[in-house]
Amino acid sequence: MLAETKRLFSGSEDKTIKVWDLEAGKETLTLRGHTHQVTSLALSADGKRLFSGGGGLLLQGEIKVWDLEAGKEALTLRGHTGIVSSLALSRDGKRLFSGCWDRTIKVWDLEAGEQARTLPGRTDRLISLALSADGKRLYSGSYDPTIKVWDLEAGKEALTLPGHAGPVHSLALSRDGKRLVSGGLDRTIKVWDLQAGTATLTLRGHANAVRCLSLSGDGRRLVSGSGDQTIKVWDLEAGKETLTLRGHTWEVGRLALSADGKRLYSGSSDGNGTSSPGIIKVWDLEAGKETLTLRGHTGPVLSLVLSSDGKRLPSPLRTRLVTLSAQGGSFPGQLVHQVAVLQATQVRAAPLERGLAAEQVETQQLLVGQVGLHAVEHTIQLPLGDGEVAARLFGFLPFDRLGGLGLFG
Repeated sequence: MLAETKRLFSGSEDKTIKVWDLEAGKETLTLRGHTHQVTSLALSADGKRLFSGGGGLLLQGEIKVWDLEAGKEALTLRGHTGIVSSLALSRDGKRLFSGCWDRTIKVWDLEAGEQARTLPGRTDRLISLALSADGKRLYSGSYDPTIKVWDLEAGKEALTLPGHAGPVHSLALSRDGKRLVSGGLDRTIKVWDLQAGTATLTLRGHANAVRCLSLSGDGRRLVSGSGDQTIKVWDLEAGKETLTLRGHTWEVGRLALSADGKRLYSGSSDGNGTSSPGIIKVWDLEAGKETLTLRGHTGPVLSLVLSSDGKRLPSPLRTRLVTLSAQGGSFPGQLVHQVAVLQATQVRAAPLERGLAAEQVETQQLLVGQVGLHAVEHTIQLPLGDGEVAARLFGFLPFDRLGGLGLFG
């Protein structure tokens, strides 16, 4: 199953967001509404809502929520007093986290459309954020040379990771949440073991600040963009650089890597400064060369995010929260839990009373948390596609009494 990436979203110094059809290689929509540069983007899992952050130095920061089906702004979130440099969205789409040059991280309740709280503790301007898949930990990089780890359930700082010799410009988190990668003004990339709370590897090779990072789905390959106008590909298992991509004439400020790890998108400026038009280059990483340049922005590209509208790569670390309820009259009341699913095989739709149909459609690998259970028969509500769908589960962790359960949507 290969990922089918169809849309790319880009934010720019020119105050606009552009939507690109990657199959056609052209712009399809321009979103206008920001009064200053668009420095950060986040996309909902269903691809229906886009979140954009921006602002000006010492001016009111703004976050906009866009309805992509209608092609228009749905909401503006206000509360920051500087450039909103980074955004992170929870997997369920209910919470948005924003890092700002006003030295604060804000948590937004998207269902209520308002600020929920502000995380205390940063002493300098925020530059980068990364959120764990389960939504319990947030990682922040700023102009002070540390990374802070936030316990979101407790609402406080849990750990500080020192090691960089300057501002931490970029963060990338592995899907299993065990490894964090950071890039900084000190030209280095550090790989952190989050269980041990220590840096296990430092990568050197860039001649200027490491501005952006993108990590492959399996966590083995890292791509970095730098102020030295190059992009480097790193093998994290071997701890070495494997490829350098050249072609930009200004710093590489943003990267987006396709789910299958074969295509890379890089945002920059077509010139040597902020007054030059923005460009996005498309790279074939297997061939190690540029395949396309997208033009349209009148200022540098400052933010990028990809949409996957087709099948996604199977991953044991993709997170979905599901509801579990008791079936029949054997168990009193309704049991609601989160359950760990290692693998689900989707089959043809069949009514519950007739059991599961036999024809396999596809296999998905999921991880949706874990909980101890006492009952044996359960139905788990989970959207697996259009129409009525059933799936059989394999291998719950760490339980041994849950084989043969059915997923119905």
